[in-house]
Amino acid sequence: MQQPPYEQWQQPPWQPNQPPPYPQQPYYQPPPMFVQPPPKPRPNGCLIAAAIFIALGLCGLVISVFEGPHSSTTSTTSTVQTTDIPTPTDTPSRSPTWTTVQTFNGYLSEKTAYFTIQKRWRISWSCTNSDVSPGATGSFMVIAYDRAGHTISGDTFDPIAVSGDCPVADAPTTGIGPVQKHGGTIYLDVSATGDWTIEVQVLK
Repeated sequence: MQQPPYEQWQQPPWQPNQPPPYPQQPYYQPPPMFVQPPPKPRPNGCLIAAAIFIALGLCGLVISVFEGPHSSTTSTTSTVQTTDIPTPTDTPSRSPTWTTVQTFNGYLSEKTAYFTIQKRWRISWSCTNSDVSPGATGSFMVIAYDRAGHTISGDTFDPIAVSGDCPVADAPTTGIGPVQKHGGTIYLDVSATGDWTIEVQVLK
């Protein structure tokens, strides 16, 4: 069957009783809508601190693994070189001894010069060549006085600091008197019949 030839369509002429055709509007593509991107997440401070702490811990572990044998060797060397320092022992205290601080020599009766002495002193003495008759025995005696002329030796009933015999022969008589309680600036009044020597002693 043969189809009729194609005829191009034409718009029919406008009729007065019909409304004019609506002119075809051009197509406008709507502008793309702006979509605000979601906000970027802010870094969490706690997570960052935890990450740093873990990283430091791992670094320390690695360092300790590599330096472990070296540290052990150093410790062993320092232990070998360490020596004990001996503790000094206390020096035993020396006991005080009687020490001569004044010496006087004389013949017959004399008075010594003033001197200052501490409390608790004594006299060590010797006397010989007594100037007495043959067969007789001489004597020796000492009394201590202060500047005011008061006796400070002995006691109230016997102020003598020391006394003894003084022989005629060359061999002297020697002796040590009792400890005197009082001190100060004093002098010694010596009564003797021969040559004598006095040593005033204190504990030092």
